[in-house]
Amino acid sequence: KAVTRTDEEEDVVQRKFEKILDYYGKGDNGRWQYLVKWVGHAPSWQLATDLRGCDDAIWEFHNSHPDSPGPPYWV
Repeated sequence: KAVTRTDEEEDVVQRKFEKILDYYGKGDNGRWQYLVKWVGHAPSWQLATDLRGCDDAIWEFHNSHPDSPGPPYWV
């Protein structure tokens, strides 16, 4: 699955990810975050909203980590 987003400098960034490694319930801005393992790049924390359209990967993570809080409401 590819994730496309616009960074602070308005450059479009597209990367393919392998899977979600970890979850952080609330970031500094009060949002859900996931640690994503990228193909050819180091893992990085991403806002859940950056992963819209990747619902299968989010469900897979939460199903394999039943002790973590549930996925975002929009999944």
